[in-house]
Amino acid sequence: MIDNPKTVKSPAALEQFFAGGPQPAMMQSFSFEILEGGKQSKLMNFKVGNTMCVLAVLRATIDLMDAGMRRDFSG
Repeated sequence: MIDNPKTVKSPAALEQFFAGGPQPAMMQSFSFEILEGGKQSKLMNFKVGNTMCVLAVLRATIDLMDAGMRRDFSG
């Protein structure tokens, strides 16, 4: 488990953190949009440490949305 994405030392651990959730394709798609910041407006250009935090918040949001949808449609 990664408590703070800013302190990750291993690329494999970081990849697992972002790809290991319930919606890995969605996370990958949104991550690509965020990480291609050089081609985005200035509002989407984050410093490296801040980008990791944005991706972590994105992952948490996707996890919560997935859990809510599963709960609402499970019965």
